[in-house]
Amino acid sequence: MQGIPAPAEAEAAALLEALKWIHQMNIQNIIVETDFKEVVDKLSSDSLHSLELDHTVLMCKEKLSHLQNVEIRYIMRQMNHVAHGLAKMPRLYP
Repeated sequence: MQGIPAPAEAEAAALLEALKWIHQMNIQNIIVETDFKEVVDKLSSDSLHSLELDHTVLMCKEKLSHLQNVEIRYIMRQMNHVAHGLAKMPRLYP
């Protein structure tokens, strides 16, 4: 469907927004966890294939280059209880 980003593109866009926030708040020495392995792999790779995703990944890499001690890590979805709990909150409190 046009206008709806692929899941990897949406995850990369969310990561970019988090990195912008980290930069604005001048946060250092932080680990950002995601359960989307494709995005983490692309961040550590020089190989780019998907135009939209790669553009966002390049913007993430640029933002990371200006941050001190910020690490992006992959975490298995089953272990990502915090993110899933936060994602459910809007449904619990409309």
